[in-house]
Amino acid sequence: MLDSENLEPEKRNCGRTGPTSPEGGAASSKNAVTHGACARTLILPHESKEEWELVLAHWCQNYQPAEDSLAYDFVLRTAKAEWHRRRAKLNFDYFMASTGAA
Repeated sequence: MLDSENLEPEKRNCGRTGPTSPEGGAASSKNAVTHGACARTLILPHESKEEWELVLAHWCQNYQPAEDSLAYDFVLRTAKAEWHRRRAKLNFDYFMASTGAA
């Protein structure tokens, strides 16, 4: 049996690369935040919590779901979907403008 501590790093990790320190892991965990499409957090650092609350309030005002109800869950999910759609549109518009295609 091979002692994994004596192997070169790329062989010890089966060829995988990536951060090996806690600091590197913390930094790479923010990679999905760049464009937000795969982010696990709802509000990205450059986004406004107040803007999100306005989106949610708009949906709640239109459908008036009771708190802790299935209807509220649907409204919350729909508001989140709209939030992600807006983010994707902003990213697309930014990309198109940066390439001169807009």
